Amino acid sequence: MAENGKKNPAVDNDGWTPVWEGKPKKTGGYLVTRVNPKMTTAAFFEDGKWWSDALHERMWPSYMIIAWKPMPAPYVGNAATFVPDVDLKLAMKVLKQREKDIERYEYIMKQVWDFQRVFTAFYRVRRDEEWRKIYFEMFEKVKQNPQSRFDRTLEELSVRVGTLEPSFVSKMLATVDINEPIWDANVLAMLGLKPCKKSGKYRPDDVYDCYNTINHWYYEFKKLPVAKKWIKAFDRALPEHQDISATKKIDFILWAAGSSQSKSKG
Repeated sequence: MAENGKKNPAVDNDGWTPVWEGKPKKTGGYLVTRVNPKMTTAAFFEDGKWWSDALHERMWPSYMIIAWKPMPAPYVGNAATFVPDVDLKLAMKVLKQREKDIERYEYIMKQVWDFQRVFTAFYRVRRDEEWRKIYFEMFEKVKQNPQSRFDRTLEELSVRVGTLEPSFVSKMLATVDINEPIWDANVLAMLGLKPCKKSGKYRPDDVYDCYNTINHWYYEFKKLPVAKKWIKAFDRALPEHQDISATKKIDFILWAAGSSQSKSKG
């Protein structure tokens, strides 16, 4: 107790929790302060133990970690400071070559009540008949409720088919709501996003965080002059498809740019 009966102010540890005050309640990645040498680094906490990473390649002895704090949110912008490195001319060339795919996308959007065969071909739904039956049953439910949430739809599909399918759930929602983004490997790569996997599988919380990050990026990016430049380039290169939503035009451009970059690396 300080003078005049006033309490001393609490010590501000800048978000750090000393391990003797408690361990994390949730499994996941954390910033930690370790000893020998004393430094700040990242570690993965699970079942009361600290590991070097989510794959459990190396367990750290308890004395090595002296404090921890939650990981900061991943950087995505304020999209005003983050614009993917897109070669617009090359992206338009790729899209011109794949114009049939754009036509199939427009068909899906116009024939949303009778389109399973075309949807399966366009989005390369390489799953067995039982999986597709469950998926399109859920699709019908989403069409009746266009405000369906990504996390709940993903969880329900996961319970029924046994796997997390963020890409196909995003495509389902984006077909019903033209402003929803799509989870696509090329788009993730262009945005610098790489959700963690454990034993080759996504963790639900990481998937939700990544999808929300994609959504936020589109929301911010569409405010920028460069977004208008991309959309104008799309309209000039593909004038027959100007009615496609701004979100989907940006998605196509990111997909084309990521596709051309991955081919050049290969």
